[in-house]
Parts: sequence; structure tokens; C-alpha cells
Amino acid sequence: MKATKHFSIIAIIAIIALAIIGCKGDDDTTTGGTQEQPIERPAEKITFGTDNTLSTMVSSTKPLTDEQWATVKSKLTTALGTASKSGEQLITNCIGLFGTMGVNIRLEEAQGYSYYKIDVDTKSILFNANYVINTTEDDLLLKVKVAVNAAGGDGPLTD
Repeated sequence: MKATKHFSIIAIIAIIALAIIGCKGDDDTTTGGTQEQPIERPAEKITFGTDNTLSTMVSSTKPLTDEQWATVKSKLTTALGTASKSGEQLITNCIGLFGTMGVNIRLEEAQGYSYYKIDVDTKSILFNANYVINTTEDDLLLKVKVAVNAAGGDGPLTD
């Protein structure tokens, strides 16, 4: 009887130990066993255009992981670089907005818009962060072109 009781206690301890080990394995990632916590991203400068002569500050009020942040910066750099070389009006608007006026780009949680909106008060083009994270580079390029043309030329950021 004592042996059975002793065996039962050992079996219970072994089950608890396996359960604890199994639960700790759920958090394991490639960053050394802890999951990266998304954080709001302060403004970082990205450069683009012919000979990287244009730049803008990009920030995010939506918490992003390092991987998400690197992805959106890369996508935006590519889209802005392509837009800044895509036809006379886009080139002129990119130079005016990003070369002269210092217009910034900010990623946000959806605030009643699907893709982008112009914020005249802060001289910024706001992009829906979830859209930028999840879209293709080609689709983002189309939205960047529309946003740049809407903001530039006779748009609200040039008044």
C-alpha cells in the first residue's frame, strides 16, 4: 500500500513537471524564448527618390513588432521611391511634399479610413497600419500615388 501511494505521488509530480515544461514551450520563439512585445514606433527617417534625395519621417502609433516595423518601412520606402519617379505630376508632388515641406508619414490604428488620410494640422499623411502591414507592395504603391497626388499640387498640404 505504501509503495502504491509513493508511486502515485511520483506520477503526479511527473505530470505536473511535464505540464509546466509544455506550457513554457508555448512562449518559445526565435528570439531566445520570449515573445517580442509590439511597441509604438518613434519617427525614423527613410530616404528615397533619385539618388536618395527625398526623405520623410515615418512613425507608428500602432504598436508593431521589430519585424512588422522593418516590413512597413521597406514597403513605404519602395512605394515612395517608385512614386517619386513615376510621371511629372507625381515627381513634382513628391519633391514639394517630401523635399521642401517636410511632410511626414504616420501609421495608425484604423481611424475611420481604410487606406490613408491627410492631416493638415500635422502636415502628415496617415496610413492605416493594418493595411500597410497586410497589403502587397503593388497595392501600397497605388495608394501612395493617390495620397501624394491628393496631398500635393493644389492639395491641402500645399496651402
